[in-house]
Amino acid sequence: MIYVSKSSLQRWEKSNLPDDEDLLKRISAIFDMSVEEMYSKSRENEDIIPTEKQLTEMQFGIKGLAVVLGFLAVFVMIFILFYK
Repeated sequence: MIYVSKSSLQRWEKSNLPDDEDLLKRISAIFDMSVEEMYSKSRENEDIIPTEKQLTEMQFGIKGLAVVLGFLAVFVMIFILFYK
């Protein structure tokens, strides 16, 4: 409806609204809200959407947990095999 790429939409979902005033007006008409309302909602959602740093930290935390659990499972198996 607004003739932009999928990657542009994804970028806008993750961060701020586009800078192009004409594009903002077309988007606001589609959603039946003013540009000011869109900026207001965008600011409200900034606290909800994690930053790239937070996403990286979460991914590392999950991977780190998986590695620790893997080592723990191997240790338990070795303990069971040798001390049975």
